[in-house]
Amino acid sequence: LTYIDEEGKKVRPVVIHRAILGSLDRFIAFLLEETKGALPLWLAPVQVNIIPVSSEHQLDYAYEVKEILEKSGIRVEVDARNEKLGYRMRESQTKKIPYTLVLGDNEKENKTVTYRKHGSSDKETLSIDDFKELVLTQTLSGTVLTKKFTIYPDGHYDLSVSTTNDKQFFITNGFRPNVLADMY
Repeated sequence: LTYIDEEGKKVRPVVIHRAILGSLDRFIAFLLEETKGALPLWLAPVQVNIIPVSSEHQLDYAYEVKEILEKSGIRVEVDARNEKLGYRMRESQTKKIPYTLVLGDNEKENKTVTYRKHGSSDKETLSIDDFKELVLTQTLSGTVLTKKFTIYPDGHYDLSVSTTNDKQFFITNGFRPNVLADMY
């Protein structure tokens, strides 16, 4: 590809294209596609969904648990809608929220929480502090340790990220995946 410049010589055109946000947008789309929307705990926008069995009896306790978890930096929502318990639990699983807490009278009396992890039907009851420690440990195990972003003279770039739990993923040649290890 050439053009004739003002001196009458054939010159090869040079185009510099920079699309940082477009590349980031495609990277996030790729990440969502690879994880099928079930983001790892450290990356999930809502990490814990609290569902009181009854809005009349356990709602205060649900907000008490929410406050404790939020003070530790955990992203929490309370689902206090006037819907059936099964519907709210199913919706929490459909939204792919990593942890769903169900709080009833027993949990309120014993100051505990019963949780269900996304993708599992098993339920476990822990004290609030033990549950908080569990979530924080798993959140920190996915914390990004290193990021390396390299732009080469020919215009392509490499991005590599590693986490504290030795999970790594690489994006090379722009946004084409070279290797994507399981991040969670």
